[in-house]
Amino acid sequence: MNNYAYILFVTVLFSSETINAQTYTATKGKLIVHAYGIVDTIIATSNKITCTVDERSSEVKFSSEISSLKFENDLILRNLSKTLIDIRRNPSILFSGKLINRSSRKLDNKKSVTIDGKFSINGISQALKDEIQIEKNIDGSVSAKLSTIIDLKNHGVTIPTILSDALSSIIHVELVVSLLPTQRNRRDG
Repeated sequence: MNNYAYILFVTVLFSSETINAQTYTATKGKLIVHAYGIVDTIIATSNKITCTVDERSSEVKFSSEISSLKFENDLILRNLSKTLIDIRRNPSILFSGKLINRSSRKLDNKKSVTIDGKFSINGISQALKDEIQIEKNIDGSVSAKLSTIIDLKNHGVTIPTILSDALSSIIHVELVVSLLPTQRNRRDG
């Protein structure tokens, strides 16, 4: 094989994953927030989320409207929006980052990969680096699950003294999504 043919072969071999890379978008998902207190645990859930994963660039974006969180008691959301988080100015929970430490650009098989980026609540972003579980399903969809701990103090949220026994600033956030391929990406973008 001459040098030009060899270079062409190697280029095609290593770029084939990039040529066939997909963008995945959440079709189903759930955001679960656990706020622990001395007396009780407050759980809020939302099914209104958007999430995209670009296989080629490894970029991940997630958002959910805070007002879509469903609490056991609607009074909690009203108090949250009045005293803890300015929902009118900062209505969303956001994440933007990348999947890192991947053995392949393809989202295939079941694996744990690191997600690294910025998590924003109350308009304040903080670094987030954690493990995410990814599994490619038989139907071509990708399931992803993230479970992480967030300190609301790092996002400008101060728990009032009167609530400090009932509510901790440390919350446990779980995100479970089902992503479907949305478009074929070509090398030329």
